[in-house]
Amino acid sequence: MAEFFRSDQERKTYKLDPAAEVCYVYYIHVASNGHDFTHARGRYHVADLAAAKALMKTLGATPAVEQDYINAMKDYFAIDKRVREQFIEKYNLK
Repeated sequence: MAEFFRSDQERKTYKLDPAAEVCYVYYIHVASNGHDFTHARGRYHVADLAAAKALMKTLGATPAVEQDYINAMKDYFAIDKRVREQFIEKYNLK
């Protein structure tokens, strides 16, 4: 079963998803400050759930709930949509 974590310092939300042989750590990074923004998604793989939890501790992440992860995904896709639409308009790709 997946576990969720949030690091306010890193501005990342994590989903720990243990698989048969490894534990996948998915992350969403969404940060904005006025006109600047960063949005990224990625995945780490670690040996097991215990190693993933140790990583969360190292990163200063605290336990979260699935809704936190969903909200981060919504923020990510909202920024992605705006950037994509601006790109399409600028380069006349319609």
